[in-house]
This record gives sequence, C-alpha cells and structure tokens, in this order.
Amino acid sequence: MGLYRDVLTIQLGSNQGLINPDLENEIRGLARDISQAQAIHAIEKIQQVRYRVERNVRDSLLMDSLAVSLRRKAKR
Repeated sequence: MGLYRDVLTIQLGSNQGLINPDLENEIRGLARDISQAQAIHAIEKIQQVRYRVERNVRDSLLMDSLAVSLRRKAKR
C-alpha cells in the first residue's frame, strides 16, 4: 500500500515525503504509467486482501488474485 501511496503522492505533486524513498525512480515510473484511479484501485484491492487474510481466508489464493488484478490494471 505504501508503494501506491507514494505513486499518488508523486501524481498529486504533494510535498509529503515518500514512504519508500529508496524506490523513487521506480515510483516515478509507475506514476507515469498508471492513472490516479488505478493507484487508488490497487490500494483498495490490497486493503481487501489484508482484511481477508485477517479472517483466515487462504493466503495463496488471495495473493494470486491480487497479483492478477494489479497486473490487469497496470496493462490498461
């Protein structure tokens, strides 16, 4: 979630510091490649997975689903 928060920080031109300053080049690249809506969608999907993991839903299925969802959105 921190990565996508950083992406939104860059996209919005915020003065807030990055959570992952060591990944700034990658974050800037991702900020150019996806829309703000896609970044928000990614954060929402990650939140859903976290919620389900806390409720003992099978972790491997959740991670696979999340990876597929994020990959599809990034390709658009």
